[in-house]
Amino acid sequence: PGLLTDGDTITIRELLNHTSGLYDYTNDPGLIAGVEANRVFQPAALVAIAESHPRLFPPGTAWAYADTNYIVLGLLIQAVTGRSLSQELQHRILRPLGLDHTSLPVTTAHLPGYHAHGYVILTPGGQPYDVTGYNTSSYWASGGIISTASDLSRFYQALLGGDLLTPRMLGQMKTTVEETPGDPTRQYGLGIERYEDPCGITWGLGGLVPGYEDSAFWNQGSHRMVVLATTLWPGESPAVDTLAGNIIGDGLCPGLTPRR
Repeated sequence: PGLLTDGDTITIRELLNHTSGLYDYTNDPGLIAGVEANRVFQPAALVAIAESHPRLFPPGTAWAYADTNYIVLGLLIQAVTGRSLSQELQHRILRPLGLDHTSLPVTTAHLPGYHAHGYVILTPGGQPYDVTGYNTSSYWASGGIISTASDLSRFYQALLGGDLLTPRMLGQMKTTVEETPGDPTRQYGLGIERYEDPCGITWGLGGLVPGYEDSAFWNQGSHRMVVLATTLWPGESPAVDTLAGNIIGDGLCPGLTPRR
């Protein structure tokens, strides 16, 4: 209540499947200056950035991905439970599944143990710049989690294999909307995408934060799982993007995925 000027017209489902019409705060030019200055953003400030822009469309009438939706959902979880998002993740997901190498830091960029460094290239042909030490408060509930490939794989297999949610809840999550009208091959459920691949239906998601591009996908027919991380964004070449797509495709559908 009071977070969004028209919050009473937006449902939780519309936040989860990106049909809320909220502006994506990551597209605001002022955010980049704050990220470059390593500013610690409070979640409500990120929502305020989005609120300074008009709605993209009336809630429920179209689809547009917006990190703002996840920030609002994170704040909603905290308002409903009275506990931090990090505590709720630990209580409901991370501890029950034994994901010991996964966490949600809030204001620190400290990465415990052995970890991959992330880089950005700010100008065409420029040198990579190490951004591993930058905090991820500007992404928080939309992409601030630190994890490992094995933890992420275990999470997705538990989620989509029915070990984490009840059948009814899993069915709700898999109820999708078209991202592009008339194109059924790529749809969005509740926080997860659905793809039609040569070997059947694949569920998963890709994400970006400065220095890192990560993807996790699970094929419904083969139960094959692919987790892929690259450590340069923005600035990676089209060739790297094509290679990453081929690796994912071959992992999910060996011998069936055409080269891009």
